[in-house]
Amino acid sequence: MVSKAAALHAAAGRVGPWEAIVAESEVNAWLAVDLPRNHRGLLPAGIEAPRVRFQPRRVAVAARMRAGPLAAVAWAEMEVWLQGVNQVGLTEAAAGLGSLPVPRDAMLRHLAERLATAGLVTDLRRTQHGLALVVSPPSTYDAAAGNCHLESLAVAAGELLVAGSTQQPAQGTDGP
Repeated sequence: MVSKAAALHAAAGRVGPWEAIVAESEVNAWLAVDLPRNHRGLLPAGIEAPRVRFQPRRVAVAARMRAGPLAAVAWAEMEVWLQGVNQVGLTEAAAGLGSLPVPRDAMLRHLAERLATAGLVTDLRRTQHGLALVVSPPSTYDAAAGNCHLESLAVAAGELLVAGSTQQPAQGTDGP
């Protein structure tokens, strides 16, 4: 997965189209080995052994939570779609702590806060089916690096597919 991520980052840094297919087995291998070894600070205290599962149009996530002598598996299943260019939409299909259900939308609200803290733009919207979270990168781009656009996103059984393009960097403007 590290090689694929590096290749995708390099491709997205060049003008033109890019794409990647990531298998859930690759993500889970990274989560099981590289994350605890090299990136311990990415997970909040008390969260360990995260895993993902890709299903058609859905992503399921789970992790072990520990608080003192108590432990349980926290899990969530979300529907995922591309709302628009650079806009990923999420709705909560189900979530729980062990066998106890988590109130609907609570996980999306917490996720929105965490992603906003990480610098992403989040927008919680009320729809006829409940709460939806739309996540976008910050609207300011480095003009010298060009604009990277996520234009396609699909979640299939066992894999995540992303594609997009990077546009030509903005030309210099006439200055004083």
